[in-house]
Amino acid sequence: MHIEHIRLLAKPFRALLAERNFKLSHNQALDFLASVAGLRNWPEANSMPSRLDAAVPNRPAAARLARRVVDGGGPEIEVDALLRLIAGDAGLQVWPDGPRPGIYACTEGKAAAAAVQIYLEETGDELFFTDGVCQGEDAAIVLGEHGLSSAGLSKVARGTLVVTGPMELNAENWEDNRARLIAASNCAESDMRVLLVCETLDPKNLHHDLALLLRLNEPAGFVDPNLRGVVDADGQLRVLEQFVGERPRPGPQTLPPPRVEAPPAVRDAVRAALAVRSTGLFVASTAASHESSRWSTLEIVLPLLATLGRVALVVENTRGSYGREITPPDIILALPTYTSVESAVVDECKVIVVDFPSHPTKDQMMKFADQALFVMTGHDLDVGSAFFHQFSDEDPERLEALVAVVGGAGFANELDGQQLWDVYAAVPGLKRRATGKPLDTVKILEKHRAIRWEDGYSDLAQEGLIPKGLLAKSYRRLSPPRARRSGKPRGVEPAVPQASHHPSAPTPIRTAKTSRRES
Repeated sequence: MHIEHIRLLAKPFRALLAERNFKLSHNQALDFLASVAGLRNWPEANSMPSRLDAAVPNRPAAARLARRVVDGGGPEIEVDALLRLIAGDAGLQVWPDGPRPGIYACTEGKAAAAAVQIYLEETGDELFFTDGVCQGEDAAIVLGEHGLSSAGLSKVARGTLVVTGPMELNAENWEDNRARLIAASNCAESDMRVLLVCETLDPKNLHHDLALLLRLNEPAGFVDPNLRGVVDADGQLRVLEQFVGERPRPGPQTLPPPRVEAPPAVRDAVRAALAVRSTGLFVASTAASHESSRWSTLEIVLPLLATLGRVALVVENTRGSYGREITPPDIILALPTYTSVESAVVDECKVIVVDFPSHPTKDQMMKFADQALFVMTGHDLDVGSAFFHQFSDEDPERLEALVAVVGGAGFANELDGQQLWDVYAAVPGLKRRATGKPLDTVKILEKHRAIRWEDGYSDLAQEGLIPKGLLAKSYRRLSPPRARRSGKPRGVEPAVPQASHHPSAPTPIRTAKTSRRES
């Protein structure tokens, strides 16, 4: 190291200490930096320039500087941070003339495999680490169950290649991805080159999602500096001057009309609920006899919710569901899709549809329950069943955040307008008791139903619009767990609607208090 090199290091060294609330003058910084060459102070360094010329900016030199700072009353500084300061990229032990350390993202495993081949050719088959991709290479060291968080990675040579993925960017794995990406950033902080292979349904916003995952307590617009660039198709690691560009603002949204309009009573109940609370949780459940109709209730109420603002769809996972793929109606297909709840909220979506969310996604929904309305689907007519199939009564915060539960039941392949409805509407000022005991979810859902399915059942049966036995045959899966959750014994006979005595009425469908054996 030359004496002028030490002088140039004084300014960034002072800045590094200032970030840790420890201020030094220029001369004091030079005294500290003299320890890199094993000297006591700057006058001694001036008198022995040959010692400076022979000094090597390596880890032992950085460790000496770290001890000198502590001995001088300063803070403890990571040796790796000081090593980057005194050595820069020239201190890389592996592939010193390669691309800068950092995270390089791609969506193709082939691109990552090509990058690994380039690394092996340039370094003479130097070892690299992986948690999945390219683990068949002879030079690959497969990470254990801790993956990128393995303690051993903190001791590898600077410049080493680490390959991770594929990382599925979706709502179900969002928080797991955050932990994984933080570990990748820590590896990059230790001057490793990290290849990140991603699977996403929204590749145009991949960089925005990665930056969002690494934004913890930082303000909006922050981008982790370790997000360095991309992996090109030919395997070249390309540094980007700006990893995240300006996110395009969504334009005006026009949704296709539903096939069937909401009945006036349902429309009034939903509007009344939105007047009480416009953000939180909303369940649109359909007790459909045909799988293709499971979106029916959501399709009907979605235009009412769209008055709140932009509507979006969050993809829970990419595995598919229900044993076969069912094509949603046009109004659902027209929604913009997002990889996570957080991504949709950042884009200022006010109504976010999440079809059967997982537990991690529900936690995310509660985190942003005061910023958007989260809409879920279900398979039940009864509001209690629809709610309990999504949540449990041990979660009082979710009941407090509940805007409405709308349950509907149709009787044909296509909607024919003849439906049963069960609607719970939000209650003003609903809070948990002062004693700290949870709210009685069952009683609250039962008490504050704006529309009762029993009333509609009676009316349709008396008019002869329900063929005998149709409901019992089509909706056997209506098995609300409310009897178990409320502590009532199984096998309690439900109150039978008056319509059950009508000659054309079907076998009564199970209510919340009917046991499974009775069905």
